[in-house]
Amino acid sequence: MIGFEEQTKPLTDWERDHLLPVMVHGLKTKVGQEKAITSSEIINALRRDPYNYKGKVNGARIRKVINHIRIKGLVQNLVANSKGYYIETDVQAIENYKQSLRDRIASIQAVLNSFEP
Repeated sequence: MIGFEEQTKPLTDWERDHLLPVMVHGLKTKVGQEKAITSSEIINALRRDPYNYKGKVNGARIRKVINHIRIKGLVQNLVANSKGYYIETDVQAIENYKQSLRDRIASIQAVLNSFEP
């Protein structure tokens, strides 16, 4: 993605082979909004890990791994809000989240359309 090359580059081998399984395992424990975890909290937890992730992760790459997890369906119903990432179990809340995504897409599309002649 132009202007966001570092943030959007594909997962590295290390991210896919080491970071991804750790994050999938951890996120599967975050059922319900009360268990939500932020990117900063994820990074801090990884830095305490015996595999020593220190310096290998940042917020942009955490978001990239989470995007991969969502797209590949590795953690079902993984949503996010201001409190962090968590698994939503309420059907209506999932529908509301999906509508929020649609609304954001429409908003971005409107901005893009404003650049067209």
